[in-house]
Amino acid sequence: MSVGVDESKPMEATRDGSLSAEIQKAHQGTQPEGQPLPVQDALSASAKTISEIEALGGSSTDARARGDGPSRPVVPGSSTETAVDRSQDNTRSAENSTAINGGRYLPRMLTKESQSFDEVRKLLEQIVVSKMSEAASESRYAGAQALTLRPLDTLGNAVVSAHALAAYASTLDIGTLRKLTAHVVADTGFWLARTFRFHDSCMFCHDESREGLIRVVQMLLHLKYDKYAVDAYQTLYSKPPCIYVGQAAEQETAPGRASVGHALCAALGLPRACLRVIPSLNNSTGFNKMNISILERQMEQDLNKGCVPLIVLAQAGTGQCGQKEHFERLFQLCQERNLWLHVEGHSLAALALGAETNTQLRCADSMTLPVGSWLGVPSLPYVTLYRQHNSALAHAAGLTLFNIHSKLHCLPLWATLQCLGQKGLFDRIAHCFKQSDLLVTTLESIGPCIEIIGRSRFAAVGSNASTEDHISVVERAARATNPVALFDAVQPIVTFRFRQTFPSAADASSDYSNTDNEKGMQLSESYMNNLNLWLGQMVNREVPQVTIELTEVEGHGICVKFSPLESAHLQGTTMCDMENFCKTLEGHVAILSAMVVHKKKFHRLLAGDHHEFGRYLELVEISDWAGLGGVRYIPEAWATTPASVDQLKGKREAANSTISKTVPMSESDRDLINQVNQQLVARLRASDSAFSLGEGANGLVCIRFGMVTEDLAVEELLHMVLAAGRELEESCKQLEEMSELVRQAVEEANAALERENEERIYQEGLLKHVPIFGSLLQWWSPPSDEGAGIKGRSFNLTSGMVETTENTYKYHMQMKSEAPAPNTPPPQQQIQIQTGSGAGIAQRGSQRS
Repeated sequence: MSVGVDESKPMEATRDGSLSAEIQKAHQGTQPEGQPLPVQDALSASAKTISEIEALGGSSTDARARGDGPSRPVVPGSSTETAVDRSQDNTRSAENSTAINGGRYLPRMLTKESQSFDEVRKLLEQIVVSKMSEAASESRYAGAQALTLRPLDTLGNAVVSAHALAAYASTLDIGTLRKLTAHVVADTGFWLARTFRFHDSCMFCHDESREGLIRVVQMLLHLKYDKYAVDAYQTLYSKPPCIYVGQAAEQETAPGRASVGHALCAALGLPRACLRVIPSLNNSTGFNKMNISILERQMEQDLNKGCVPLIVLAQAGTGQCGQKEHFERLFQLCQERNLWLHVEGHSLAALALGAETNTQLRCADSMTLPVGSWLGVPSLPYVTLYRQHNSALAHAAGLTLFNIHSKLHCLPLWATLQCLGQKGLFDRIAHCFKQSDLLVTTLESIGPCIEIIGRSRFAAVGSNASTEDHISVVERAARATNPVALFDAVQPIVTFRFRQTFPSAADASSDYSNTDNEKGMQLSESYMNNLNLWLGQMVNREVPQVTIELTEVEGHGICVKFSPLESAHLQGTTMCDMENFCKTLEGHVAILSAMVVHKKKFHRLLAGDHHEFGRYLELVEISDWAGLGGVRYIPEAWATTPASVDQLKGKREAANSTISKTVPMSESDRDLINQVNQQLVARLRASDSAFSLGEGANGLVCIRFGMVTEDLAVEELLHMVLAAGRELEESCKQLEEMSELVRQAVEEANAALERENEERIYQEGLLKHVPIFGSLLQWWSPPSDEGAGIKGRSFNLTSGMVETTENTYKYHMQMKSEAPAPNTPPPQQQIQIQTGSGAGIAQRGSQRS
């Protein structure tokens, strides 16, 4: 087995058996036993820095909650005070530069004077805490959890120490470093090859996820083209290589990152014409699987054109749904064509579940393993295991090179594997598969309203499903004798969605299926997406210990994705958390099932020929709303017009039509309907907070209903809205009648005052109203006190009488009349006159009448 180290200058013993001079020189400086390595001081400083950051993060959280400043005491005049002041000044200057430049950080000038490591460490602490606070404020689910560092367990401390040791190892002399590297790489490669049952493999550690694949393809170029090392790309011109990749793997790429095929071509300098994207095959046996028939035909065409098939990139539990290829046919095709097969995906972690059998189960010629993600240690490097044809070709591709000027990459991985051991490694991977298996079992028990995306039919309800229900996922994986059976036994990624189900023939007589129209009603895809968004947000809010992701899958819409191999150990998810998650999920799915049933009945009552609802309540479709829906109350004065009758007929004929689409409306009509519905929502919210104000596509406001439970009576809910609307409209009518009565009284008073004024002028004579002569007559013959002036008028709201103001000015008080006027009927009942919006409704209603 190759250790993956360049030992072109081996340091061996001399012919007489004595050590060489270089080795003797190295042994002279060997660290005495019992004395700690010099790196121990660096490890202590790192641990101190982590502790200080945790303390600062906790104190900032407490201070933010109390509203005061930091609570840690600082001794005046000490070095700690100087370091803290300087770090705070640096942090404030960094924050100011960030604020000035619109959130973009500009680096500051390097200080002229040297600083101690304590000062630099304090500065790092302040920067980390400030960045954590910024991330928490920008986070959608901001909270105290975002302001705390992940606590380090025993394994985490070991990995941090191993990184410090790897940096310290780079300071060793070249001879010692080569020997140390050979030892560590040999152990790590051997352990991983046995763990993942790829016994005759070599190991390559890398930091970037695609670097190992790039080196493997470069090795294949040297293998397929004899003169590639000499002529380079000139030898590829006559026979260009072909790289085969599935359509799903090429399309499902993180935003801002190149796809795997384009990244390969860019890194190797190959034209994109060398890339062959194989379409996916979606049927009952799988989802987003590579179409092997098209792949085989494409290979035949490439061979006929003189091209060289190079490699096939396959998936095993990757992407949005954890899709897996048809490996049985794919293995056979690659063996027949002598084609290299590279596999990536979380299903490869299941190989470790059968490592105790000590049997080889090679599933590809090379595979990339994100071991750090699987074990919950993200700082570990990626590992690519590959089958080596020739060590010289692997060396030419850079698979065995080691840069002595950089740290030892695989040392943290070497330390991690030893800290865990075979049992710890097995338990960590099995823990993730148990969580996904528990979720799959829960989803299947819920019923047909939950769709598991990408789960093949034979895997879910196969012929042996009844006999293997009691077998755990670990036992199923251990019993697998070939890669196909192993990948079918596990589900590393669970992607599911809530979907609409239609009642069967046996349920046709149920209460929820009153009419054929309701049974066959198809809810919109956007509404189903809103339901799944609500489902994901609610379970994530109630059980934040389980990490889920909302993703949009082509052909299925919004789905919920759970990938424990990516998040379980990082988040610290336990089986108890997973059981709580499943119970919460079942409760919310029950709410969604009731929502779908009530939604259909809601549509049927409002869109049908109901004698009450169809006239006064209009169905409103609200985008981005997962609740029951919305209705708009139409006032009686507007609903009974001939235009509104035509509109209602058109609404029944064309689904989801709105008022503005069928009948032109004036601004006064829109204001009337909006004000009525706004006041109606305010009145309904006084009794139940489930009502809220919404807006339809035409800009008119409506009454919005939230999530409902199974015991809700939709008809009673609509009757409540209708009764409240009628009550509100009746109060508006009474106010309108009162305003009309006041208007008539004012007109009558004005007419009476005009008559009295004319009569007074007639009695006094016209000469008294001549400008100069009239003043002389007024002085010569002044009018009597009893007949002076015109008596005003007042309107009594209680009696409905128009009275003079003579008694009011005579006795300086309002006199109560004993009997109402004979020809003026009083109001039917005393009402409370509303101000503001209520008066506006009455005035607009009177204008329409």
